[in-house]
Amino acid sequence: MLPQSTFSVRLQVASVRRKSLQVYPKYKSYHYEPITKSEIKPYQQFTNGKVTNKSPATVSSLDFSDVLQIPYAASPNHTGPSWDLKIGVILGYFKEIVLDPKDQSPRDTSSGNYSDQCYEMIEEWKEGTLKTLRMLEPGDFLAVKLTGAGPISVDAIAARRPMSEVVAKAVGKICVATAQQGSRLWLDAEQRVLQPGLDKWAIEMMLTHNRSETLVVYNTIQGYFKGSKANVDNHIKLAAQERWSLGIKLVRRAYIEHENCALIHDTKEETDLSYGMIADMLLCRRLPAKAENLQFPAAALFLATHNAASTAKAITTHQERLLEG
Repeated sequence: MLPQSTFSVRLQVASVRRKSLQVYPKYKSYHYEPITKSEIKPYQQFTNGKVTNKSPATVSSLDFSDVLQIPYAASPNHTGPSWDLKIGVILGYFKEIVLDPKDQSPRDTSSGNYSDQCYEMIEEWKEGTLKTLRMLEPGDFLAVKLTGAGPISVDAIAARRPMSEVVAKAVGKICVATAQQGSRLWLDAEQRVLQPGLDKWAIEMMLTHNRSETLVVYNTIQGYFKGSKANVDNHIKLAAQERWSLGIKLVRRAYIEHENCALIHDTKEETDLSYGMIADMLLCRRLPAKAENLQFPAAALFLATHNAASTAKAITTHQERLLEG
């Protein structure tokens, strides 16, 4: 049985400008100037699964010399809580898919008539993901793209069906291996047409693998959707009811060019407000209205952002919570 946490929500921040990369510094509120084309070139292998054999060498050669210490944490007169400064990597093994948001026609996947190649894709995805995991160290993150497992996975997510047995077996092996290594994983964001089905899978994975305060699985929430706050409310309520630890990676957006605009906040200011509200709710451990009779679950928040204001506010809130005890 998972003990209910009385401690502050754990906060990690990745504040970066290298949005196209699968490897970047994490955990702190750093500011980066926009990346140039010449800087992108050495890192291109992290966006192309065909050259994964180059990944370990490139990870080893990453230059973190521009990482800055936070002044008040490094000051000799600082008496408050200190940050645990860590530098690491986030790796992902997957291929992107983009669906037409206007095509809402349901696909009949109940028959399960898939070719052998579709099943081979799941095995290839699983082995590639495990190989990528072995490049990481304890505490690092593995970015898992469940749609990368191919049509069997994509069709089930789109239809909001449970994982098939073969997908569930592959996912289980990845989660167990991640936990045994002392790393963590998050489920990468998808288009809105896929996100409801993915959220169901994420909740099932957290229910199974986040049974202690040492989290293994995080779900990704995109703050620019109008329904994101309600989605987080549901995550918190279920975690509190079923007594599992909640892991959230909060981003602003992922597939804005391929989304139904009616589902997205109308202005940047509204998106900023949504992002900040969700972060603050988790950091301050506020239960949603329909769960006020419950105890807030053990939780961890990973902020993925290159917005300085969001980063500063989250760190300030977290520091204040730590000082309050």
